[in-house]
Amino acid sequence: MAALQAGKGAVLLSCHNFGFSKLVAPTLARRGYHVHRAGGGKKGGHRVSRWGKDYRINWKYLDHRGDYWHRLRSLAAVRAALALNQVMHISPRAYDRGEEEAAVQFFGRKYFLDSRWFRLFQMLQAPVLPCFAIAGSGGKMTIVIHPALPASAKPMVRQFAVIVSDYLSRLPECGRLWKAVYLNRGQW
Repeated sequence: MAALQAGKGAVLLSCHNFGFSKLVAPTLARRGYHVHRAGGGKKGGHRVSRWGKDYRINWKYLDHRGDYWHRLRSLAAVRAALALNQVMHISPRAYDRGEEEAAVQFFGRKYFLDSRWFRLFQMLQAPVLPCFAIAGSGGKMTIVIHPALPASAKPMVRQFAVIVSDYLSRLPECGRLWKAVYLNRGQW
């Protein structure tokens, strides 16, 4: 991955509600990259999640849910991984409300990416690359990694929202926002 040549690590950014993003970390780890996947699962900090018994699958799931100090420890783990020129894979959630530059278009509605992540990315100064895992014919998985986003938070989130909106319009079957659309069917 060319983004690692600068020695600052890299952040791969997938939309939480699109495609098969949970396969990105194990797939890239199998190719020799040290990958950390961040998310808000159970409390408890770093835990190793692996599929199978293959020792070459080297990726960790970094949990950031918890109290203030837990989040600071998680941030320290993110910074440490990037300082070691490793890859962070992060999937920001989309919510019903948010900042306009973070708006993702889907089925005539707007959903808003969590902008806090993008402010964090700006502070970390590592390249941020949109990443999408799409299932193709015959079960083949394709991981598409786009060029790096702008380094500033607002242009970064704006550009990522446009890319996500494009994927959702071209491949709506890969979107997992349908439940939210259905629950708001009274607004159709």
